[in-house]
Amino acid sequence: MSTVDTMDWPAQPYHLTVPAVAPQADFSALPAGGWLATCPVPLGDGLQTYPATWWTWFERRRDDEGPMFSQRGPDGRWRSLSWREAWAQALRLATALRAMGLKPGKPLATLSGNSIEQGVLRLAALGAGVPLLHFSPAWALLSQDLGTLRNASQRVPPAAVFVQDAQAFARALAVLPGLPVLAVHNAAAGHQRFEAALAHEPASAATLGQASDDTVASVYFTSGSTGMPKAVPITHGMLRAQLAIAHSLSDPLARGPMVMLDWLPWHHVFAGAANLGRLLVSGGHYLIDEGRPLPGQFEATLRNLRDVAPTTYASSPLALMRLVAALELDEPLARHFFSRLQGLAYGGASLPRETWERWQRLALRLIGKKIPITSGMGSTETTAGGMALYYLSDDEGLVGLPMPGVQLKLLPLQGQPAGSFEGRFELRMRGPQVFKGYIAQPELTAAAFDEEGYYRMGDAVRFAAPAQPLRGLQFAGRVAEDFKLASGTWVSAGAARLAAISLLSPLVSDAIVCGHNQPYMAVLAWPNEAALRALHADLAALPLPELITHPCVVQALGERLAAGTADTNSTRVERVALLATPARLDTGEITDKGYINQARALQLRAAEVAALFEPNPGPAVACRHTHT
Repeated sequence: MSTVDTMDWPAQPYHLTVPAVAPQADFSALPAGGWLATCPVPLGDGLQTYPATWWTWFERRRDDEGPMFSQRGPDGRWRSLSWREAWAQALRLATALRAMGLKPGKPLATLSGNSIEQGVLRLAALGAGVPLLHFSPAWALLSQDLGTLRNASQRVPPAAVFVQDAQAFARALAVLPGLPVLAVHNAAAGHQRFEAALAHEPASAATLGQASDDTVASVYFTSGSTGMPKAVPITHGMLRAQLAIAHSLSDPLARGPMVMLDWLPWHHVFAGAANLGRLLVSGGHYLIDEGRPLPGQFEATLRNLRDVAPTTYASSPLALMRLVAALELDEPLARHFFSRLQGLAYGGASLPRETWERWQRLALRLIGKKIPITSGMGSTETTAGGMALYYLSDDEGLVGLPMPGVQLKLLPLQGQPAGSFEGRFELRMRGPQVFKGYIAQPELTAAAFDEEGYYRMGDAVRFAAPAQPLRGLQFAGRVAEDFKLASGTWVSAGAARLAAISLLSPLVSDAIVCGHNQPYMAVLAWPNEAALRALHADLAALPLPELITHPCVVQALGERLAAGTADTNSTRVERVALLATPARLDTGEITDKGYINQARALQLRAAEVAALFEPNPGPAVACRHTHT
């Protein structure tokens, strides 16, 4: 079966800087049920027009005097590096890396957060043919036993390591004995200082950027939510394909140079490959944000946004939830933020409908038009891409449709009949941006692919409108996180979490759903302190533990539960309790991109989960009605 474009376009007006693209997809029924989804626009020659390495894109801007990277220094002032300056430094760093004996097969490990120095070093390494190992700083700074760092460095041994501050990473460097260390600050005896590396004679540009499509450019590591992180080799060909796929349905150069303030960590593929790749293709200015969408850290992002008016803002749903709440209370900041904004993007989880509507109400009030809010679906193993919401839509939670060159296999999870677009589907992906296998783990590689070579994403999707499949697919949770109630009813944890956040908004900022083998579904949620304190004047000065258990707060939560319209056990929340302690990165409850690990959170919060299902719950538990 092949579909045609019969969908209704969302109501105008939308704020657009390039013409809108229509959704396009072909759906062919699979013999055993489900669908094969492809884009009718071939990638074909489009892939061939993209150079084999990022270095070529970089070289095209070698004489650009505009800023490439900016970051606040210790004095709080912005410091910047132009494209021309970055190019000159990268030539010298390429020589320094080769002098350290680094080459294909002898990788350089990065073990620090985002920085201007690391940004240029990454490009120098890719140009010099030196593969990069992207170790998470959390493995070094938050881990007690450094076990994850030991495991990763044994599976993929580095030949040298880069750190921003050698003193801060001294304990981790002791786990990597005998390796050459390149340090920006506090270099110890035997370490090479970054400034000294910049003193090398510049390499000839003609000798750089010669890697083939099959050459490994980077090794990224998965989040480790189901065990130790797995090592994913990303080749130069995969990076090239990712750029070609991402830009195949629209011309990023038509939008002009981008201005992006970004906190997402480069040791994750979304920022390290997709965001930096977009910078190289479209040009512009990448400002490194030291803020995070976490308590006590988001203020830094707001301070930066008072200086920076981005053309695009890409972040996690949690960050967009926090940001819209802040902009609603700060008119000057909101007007500055929207002054040249072309659109928002998010990934990793769904954006609650209530948050989407708040953004659009703000946009309509400030600029008179709605803004594109886009998303997509990808993973470390797919170089962050494969499907995207590249068209306008007012549907919630969309991850879009397959991009050119990508094939999606959609397998029914609920036994729906052949030819049906109803229900949930397991998502599998194949394309030139998909990896070939994990490093040194053949058994996991074999399990990752099906008999036709499709990568098993582990995610579930559903059609936003089964009667109009071109409206696109919605994220419907992780397949492994689904659970059964005592009644035998299956619960999609991802969809239930999103519905719960929307139901309880704005009183909560995030949540985990509970109910495995229980008679009903319940929620543990992290509070939105500002919204709770706004409920009553008596709450303004209460400490957090007293605030979240105050009768006024519990009553407000209970009223929202009672107002819920869900009529089935799989989506109806019966009880909720608020958490007094934030999700912690070092325990694995939250990732350094701000996403909650549902399985780990349930394990760590076992006592709080059990309290939700007591026959006579305590006064801190809000109930939809009383259970006996």
